[in-house]
Amino acid sequence: MKLHITDENLENLQRPNSGTLQVIDNDKSFFQVNVGKYKTTFYMVTSRRSRNFRENLGHWPDISAEQARDEAIALHGMIRAGKTPRRKTAGAKTLREAFDRSIALREMDNLITPDTANQYRMTFDRHLTKLGTYSLDEIHEDDIYDLKMRLKDSPYVFKFIRAMLSQVYRMNSLPSPFISVTVMRTTKRDTKIMDHHEWAKQVFALQNPVLRNFKLLSALTGVRAGNMQTVKREHVDLDEQTLFLPKTKTNKNVTLPLSAVACDLFDELIQYSEARNKSWVFFSRKDKPLRYATKTGHDESAV
Repeated sequence: MKLHITDENLENLQRPNSGTLQVIDNDKSFFQVNVGKYKTTFYMVTSRRSRNFRENLGHWPDISAEQARDEAIALHGMIRAGKTPRRKTAGAKTLREAFDRSIALREMDNLITPDTANQYRMTFDRHLTKLGTYSLDEIHEDDIYDLKMRLKDSPYVFKFIRAMLSQVYRMNSLPSPFISVTVMRTTKRDTKIMDHHEWAKQVFALQNPVLRNFKLLSALTGVRAGNMQTVKREHVDLDEQTLFLPKTKTNKNVTLPLSAVACDLFDELIQYSEARNKSWVFFSRKDKPLRYATKTGHDESAV
């Protein structure tokens, strides 16, 4: 029913014996009140960009009709201006608090490595500082859409954040606002696929034995470039024909068998390293692990 919502009219309104009676204000249709048998509640109801808003303004007579009307007008103005109303629930957990707890628990259970946890925290600090101050139930699809637009030139970063925070919402048994916002498609760059003959020709043409054998041994063993860079002389056992990797991507120690060809290549590198008093098998100018750019295949630090 429609009625000019005032304290006087609410006092004279007959309460229903069961269910609720919805009253819409004559002047401001977004200002509404639900009258039940024992409770009367004010609401602000509107929509924007195909999204419905229904904000609880409080109960009458704890809050007067005039106060509820003023708050409804203010909230409605915010929504029409494209802003999302922030009505924080008392004691609600902020996104930052929930995120920190999620990372701490996953680290404790060895589900992620410390390096991965630090990467998550750095990403949060860089892109989610403002959202981190809001409680989990305050964040809406509009906020995620705005974040998506800010990161439109970095779709992989948005995809990473979306997966990272969806996990936070799952751990708190809340629906994630990230799910309804799709990840932007990226255009694939034209890449030249090199056949093995051309690859071998380029590798064997390299004058630097460190970089040449690095590429050959990576291909022979299947070891990731990041692990191969940090191999030391004591990690290679030529008698047993094994390679020890102290820390892999899964944070585990691995011992791999080596073929005769791989042993010959490692033997050449170890002698080359010992002659220059280096501790690393694949070393750079300052006796540090080889800095190898895996995307370009080019390295300027090898000696």
